[in-house]
Amino acid sequence: MNKKNHLQEEVIIDYLLENIEDDKTELVEEHLQQCKKCKEMLNEWELLLHQKEPLEFETDTLKHKIWESIEKENARRNNRWNWLKKPPFAIASVVAAIFLILFVFEAYQKPIVSNYQMKENDNIPVETMEEKRYTDQLMIVPVSQFPNLDGQMWVNEHTNEMLLELNGLNIMPNHDYQLWIIYRDDKIDDEIIPVQDGTTRMFFQGIPVEQFKRVKGSVEPIGGSPEQTGPDTFYIEF
Repeated sequence: MNKKNHLQEEVIIDYLLENIEDDKTELVEEHLQQCKKCKEMLNEWELLLHQKEPLEFETDTLKHKIWESIEKENARRNNRWNWLKKPPFAIASVVAAIFLILFVFEAYQKPIVSNYQMKENDNIPVETMEEKRYTDQLMIVPVSQFPNLDGQMWVNEHTNEMLLELNGLNIMPNHDYQLWIIYRDDKIDDEIIPVQDGTTRMFFQGIPVEQFKRVKGSVEPIGGSPEQTGPDTFYIEF
């Protein structure tokens, strides 16, 4: 294999799960010895797939999610330039429709995200909300793929504050941890989880705690995703 032609992500996943044909195994291993980028991707997925506890039946579910994410990305890339093949009139009609929709939504649609402030790690004040009156403490529930992840959350409905602390986060060069805050009306706020020495602290002010339905984390491509594509890492039900 040419080093310039990188391995597809699903090939690396099959290699780690030992689902690859024997005659291709040597080619994959030879390429990994020569290609630094593919080796980094291999190490990253190895962290996700080879935890201390076996994945058992959840391996197929995780693999399905991974392939679904890859297929979406490939379809997006393949369709990126398809608009050039369409007649000019059709393109103009689509552009006009988009501008009309944007105008209507700007005039009548309410924002779907909360107007909160967030501070992280060293920027969080020494005196936070743990000792404040009406503060509730909740423990996170890690999923089986991330058994070493632990942490807690403090929420206060009277002050509209939330503090999240997590430990056991592995550094992944090509992926980020992402936080998802799901409300009772199914609207969602999301933030990239800042990792510092395997831990994180995130402090939210002005967030509607009383409307929380679920808070959870996931593994996403670097920079985060507008919608969840990777596996869950933990969750908290309200």
